[in-house]
Amino acid sequence: MMSLLKHGARVLTAIAVVVGFSAILCQTATAALLAYEGFNYSDTTELSDGTAATGTGYAGDWTDADRPAGGFIVGPGGTFTDANGNVLDSSGGQANQEDADNRSFVELSSAMGADNTTVWMSMILRPYKTNGGWGGITLQDGFPNNTTGNNGEIIVGVGGGGSPAGKYAFTYSGPLGDANVSTGVDVTSEPAFILFKMEFGDDTDGDESDDVTMWVDPL
Repeated sequence: MMSLLKHGARVLTAIAVVVGFSAILCQTATAALLAYEGFNYSDTTELSDGTAATGTGYAGDWTDADRPAGGFIVGPGGTFTDANGNVLDSSGGQANQEDADNRSFVELSSAMGADNTTVWMSMILRPYKTNGGWGGITLQDGFPNNTTGNNGEIIVGVGGGGSPAGKYAFTYSGPLGDANVSTGVDVTSEPAFILFKMEFGDDTDGDESDDVTMWVDPL
């Protein structure tokens, strides 16, 4: 089972806001929506132990996994305007990290990654800082913190450490090794629209390769 983490497990100083129309997962093989979180909670709600997830495609409540600083705090929703002046229609709230050690976890109700399927993920991310540790959304095996598995994780958002620092990037860590991939796009304090595509290969022919593509503010 994959779990969804609203901030990278290794985040140190990169503070991020995930706007309410983020956290969308869609699998194209059946054109089915896997998960959506609009952060439709009262302002100042903490996404921690016992807070019921209001989104679609989740198996249970939010948890902060006993993090000392607790979970993310919900606030009013934001807006996004692309380079051509188009404004994205949005509703709901946003999740704010108010402490460097805030974490919020929620479990997906459906696994993903079956052979010959494609999963799309989108989010709006507004960093408060442009350098530091990784920040964004983590797709992680095991819930939470790899407690039920050790097949790795992918963090999508703001790069941290090494060459991706200060760039929008994604990182993989797991049994196949570690990899950081930078888009080369500088992180700014403005909201960014992130689109992430995962194409899962066919393991039956011995080729276990999967393809991952990331776009920042696509037009």
